[in-house]
Amino acid sequence: MRRAPLWLRLVAGVLALVSATLLITGFAGTRLLRHYLMAQTEKRLVATAERVRHFPRTSTSTSRPSGRQELPSDYVVQSYAADGTLTLTLDSGDQAPPKVRPGPLDRPYVDGDWLVVRVDQREGGYLAVGTRLTGVDDTVDRLATINLGVAAVALLALGVACWGLARTLGRIEAALLSREASEQAAVSAAEQMRRFVGEASHELRTPVTTIRGYADVFRQQRASLELADADRIIDRISAQAVRMSGLVDDLLLLAQLDQHRPLAAERVDLLDVAADVVLDDLTDRVTLTGESSSVVGDPVRLRQAVGNLVDNALRHTAGPVSVVVGPGVVDVVDEGPGIPAEHADRIFERFYRVGSTRAAASSGAGLGLAIVAAIAAAHGGAVALEASDSGAHFRLTLPGA
Repeated sequence: MRRAPLWLRLVAGVLALVSATLLITGFAGTRLLRHYLMAQTEKRLVATAERVRHFPRTSTSTSRPSGRQELPSDYVVQSYAADGTLTLTLDSGDQAPPKVRPGPLDRPYVDGDWLVVRVDQREGGYLAVGTRLTGVDDTVDRLATINLGVAAVALLALGVACWGLARTLGRIEAALLSREASEQAAVSAAEQMRRFVGEASHELRTPVTTIRGYADVFRQQRASLELADADRIIDRISAQAVRMSGLVDDLLLLAQLDQHRPLAAERVDLLDVAADVVLDDLTDRVTLTGESSSVVGDPVRLRQAVGNLVDNALRHTAGPVSVVVGPGVVDVVDEGPGIPAEHADRIFERFYRVGSTRAAASSGAGLGLAIVAAIAAAHGGAVALEASDSGAHFRLTLPGA
């Protein structure tokens, strides 16, 4: 029920509560009515027994004396001798008299479906006066039937009314949930942007600080610097400027991908893209195998994605790197120390670095794999870290043309 919509929970709760209330009140009402009817029947039975206590006994067991006053039709009077022999029966003639069993004196008791009271006579013997309980039972059963019918109609009407009201509440709940989701998304986006800006600022601070430092050294010592030292300072400034420029380019690319700007849509062969990346490798550690695979996408961005995967492998390992192209798939596999399982879920986050020996030689900003993931998503594909016995195995998957 926790997963059910609000309107269904509300209707079910109200109907369950009302059903329990009607069940309890109906049961209590019928029990109280039966108790009342039994009490009234007992009072009438005792009063009738007192009136017929001195009724004259006759020796005829089942005949009715001529000229007698007829008893009420729902009563039976039986006269018994002291030894328990039935001597007289008076009834309306349309009901079988009960087989009276011994019971307490002057106190009504239930014998089957009869209510009986036994009273003594002065001349010996006793009278048994009884009445059928079918009238009480019929009345109670009729009330129970009426209660069930009324309860069913009431529950049906209440269910329809609650359903109509709850649907209104359901729309309100949907609007509130949508608003809550929007607020959470806004908070998450703001937090992500804050973290992104902070991390980007931290990454840019390092090359800026290095450039400023070398520039100050050059300005202070340029009169006494030898040509070789001056060239070395200029080279360091240039290298840090290139690093900062690359970082800025990566940040701009991620910003463009986040804004879902349209990319080029051309027929591209992944084998050609991978071959172009491998030809640019100057380490001779990358090998390419596979088959031609046609996709539709931006050739520049796809080359950047495959290049980032290869560069990531070369940056973190000293062994061979294999690039395998299949239908809509590019696998980049290395034989390095691999990536610990606790980092696998975060490896594609921006500015995230693996704190292991694999990252010891890295000098990147932690944006390469994030860019791969963003480019893959922009093409309707995905990139994942596959399970591997050794090294790291990245798989770039793209929709086929």
